[in-house]
Amino acid sequence: DATELPFLGDLIDKITGGKAYDSELFFVSTREFPDLAFGGPVDSVRDPETKLVVRLRGFGEYSLRVVDPIALIIHLTGTVDLADSSAVVHWVSEQVFKAARTVVIAHVLTDGWPVLGLAARTPVIEAGTLPAANAALVDYGLQVTRLGNLTISVSDEDAEQLRNLARDIAYTALAGSFGA
Repeated sequence: DATELPFLGDLIDKITGGKAYDSELFFVSTREFPDLAFGGPVDSVRDPETKLVVRLRGFGEYSLRVVDPIALIIHLTGTVDLADSSAVVHWVSEQVFKAARTVVIAHVLTDGWPVLGLAARTPVIEAGTLPAANAALVDYGLQVTRLGNLTISVSDEDAEQLRNLARDIAYTALAGSFGA
């Protein structure tokens, strides 16, 4: 503005056509965004009980909140034209799913969790996933506030294979043993 810098302001306005100072205005909603989905294939793992390799998959929902709008703009969105926030939501969904995958696989491999009945472990999985996801998002000014409808399951084919094996083991136990 020429009135803020007499003479220099007039000179700058004349050279730049009055546009010496350009700025951008960002509007960031800090409300909680619920019901955002994540999911997909988790990994192939060896079931500790049956020793069969099975494919796990996981799905769920989370709520997201912007806790530091400046960090979000500086570290993630920058000056990218984001008329639609779906790119940010997709990226966060990947981070949440990565955290859930890591928690589940770590427990199956190190704690010997059987892959059948993982639903009983949902509170433990959620309790591990939430801080892991938030650790990945903290530098971007984002926070996952809650998880919901988390489901970790085996593929349909592998579930059938595990059921058949369990049935065969039960029949063998009824008969005494393979040797008998």
